[in-house]
Amino acid sequence: MFKYRSKLSILLALVISVVINIPAFAAVEDTGFSDVAADAWYADAAVYCRDNGLMSGTSATTFSPNSGTSRAMLATILYRQAGSPAVTETSPFTDVSAGAWYSNAVVWAATNNIVSGYGNGLFGTNDSVTREQFAAILWRNAGSPSVSTTPASFADESTIASYAATAVDWAQQNGIVSGKPNNLFDPKGNVTRAETAVMLHRYLTMEMTPLPELPELPEEPIVPEEPTVPDENTEMKLSVQIGQHTFKATLEDNTAVDAFVELMKQEPVVIQMSEYGGFEKVGSLGQSLPSSSRQTTTQSGDIVLYNGNQIVIFYGSNSWSYTRLGRIDDLSGWTEALGRGDVTVTFSIQ
Repeated sequence: MFKYRSKLSILLALVISVVINIPAFAAVEDTGFSDVAADAWYADAAVYCRDNGLMSGTSATTFSPNSGTSRAMLATILYRQAGSPAVTETSPFTDVSAGAWYSNAVVWAATNNIVSGYGNGLFGTNDSVTREQFAAILWRNAGSPSVSTTPASFADESTIASYAATAVDWAQQNGIVSGKPNNLFDPKGNVTRAETAVMLHRYLTMEMTPLPELPELPEEPIVPEEPTVPDENTEMKLSVQIGQHTFKATLEDNTAVDAFVELMKQEPVVIQMSEYGGFEKVGSLGQSLPSSSRQTTTQSGDIVLYNGNQIVIFYGSNSWSYTRLGRIDDLSGWTEALGRGDVTVTFSIQ
């Protein structure tokens, strides 16, 4: 009888242990990181970098999105992306010790002219990588490609170091980096882990624009088509409600808008939107829409689709790759309604 009770006690303890521990697995949700919400603006990028072995968490359950990225860490990420090739050279830097977790990565990057030191024999392994350094390192990693003759149009362009000027132009033209409020690039600003993941994701997944195909010559004369009826979306207005404030917006004519309108015909779309960068609010739509992203300079009042499933509304200017959905007709009270924190925005058709 004693043995039977002992076995029963062990079984009950195991069952209780399993039940108690269930919430711990549910807490991490989709991303696998307790500090990265599934609808965060950097969530997809963080998961991409983790799943591809480029970045790991700062613990078993955390990503630490607001922490900085060191120069040694960025070199290590690119080294991993290259397949961690064998390194036979010795370090040219006095602060990169043989056997350190980053030594092979830094030596590989220096040998391939991807990174350089400060000119005094130091690499600055623990220094936070700056925005201009980040752009320069990615540009060199890409093979130092040529860029168009149109330079990046940032208000603080003159403060970008000469070694990084072409790299910043390239990164902006390819949608890898964007500016900050007041059209600033902030070249000396440090890059967070969230920003690192996003820029790496954009860099590693960017596509070259294909050359247009030549049209085939028709075998028979083309008969003019009957005039088409204007799309109904051109007559519609988008209603954007923020608290007690309601704004009207003119919609664009594209497939993303068509799909968005169909959603709103079923019921108003309510999105919890978070502050980002001091010039925009970002929120998850909860599903993907068809997108035709292209480099766009946005203005206050613009409503865009980012990454197929994120709605972004602007109260400042920025330059990035988006699909434009519409623009607020009258900006009176727009910035005040958005405020500086998170907001709930209701989109509907009128």
